[in-house]
Amino acid sequence: MKKTIIMSVLFLSIISTISLQVIKGKENVENIVQKQISLLEAAGGDIEEWHLFSNEVIGSFSNESDRNHTLQSYQSMFPSVDWKVTKHSDHMTLKGSKSLNDNSILTITISSYLENHKHTLALVKEIRGQSSWTKQSQQLVQEYFTHSEELYTNVTATYPLQENIDSMKNQFLTTLRGSVVESLEEDSFISISGYTHNWESTTLQSNGKPLNYQLGIRQSENRTVDVTIGSPIITIEY
Repeated sequence: MKKTIIMSVLFLSIISTISLQVIKGKENVENIVQKQISLLEAAGGDIEEWHLFSNEVIGSFSNESDRNHTLQSYQSMFPSVDWKVTKHSDHMTLKGSKSLNDNSILTITISSYLENHKHTLALVKEIRGQSSWTKQSQQLVQEYFTHSEELYTNVTATYPLQENIDSMKNQFLTTLRGSVVESLEEDSFISISGYTHNWESTTLQSNGKPLNYQLGIRQSENRTVDVTIGSPIITIEY
């Protein structure tokens, strides 16, 4: 059974009641993805998917007119996207996606919600690729993401069935040269969060302990092992 990780739930599981500080990374996200792909491939894995995720607050507006003007402005930044609007009593969501070259899909989500009697807008951008990382992939990142955002990367690879996934965990920890801050281990599933010097990505600072990677190892039902590396945390199902 897959473990579904949602940002807010994941934050709570990692830090519980500890306050969280986000430190933006110094390294280009393209470099980080390539390092994660190389790490997984060096261990004999076949890359299944790479995924980039960013989340930022656009701004807060005292009236709906200003909010709607900004919404329209952001929609125009992403042409050829088919938008779907979902309205609720306390918030509204605009979501759209389109296929890009290089077998990738761009998904844009703009959320509007009330906070302190103001309309706050948040923007989530995702690119999900089903092929290997190429120059076209790098161009897409440069086109749709900026270094001012909090960026999250995820790469998943598939391996032949192992007798003991604990040995895989040890192998990856050695390669990552990573500290372990938090872990969850079951017979067919392992999740580890910690810090590695292999990349300078966005870092979550929790109780004085930095987190900039999460490793997920899952023995699937089709007799393979799926391994996902996320930085600073995994933001997809794994």
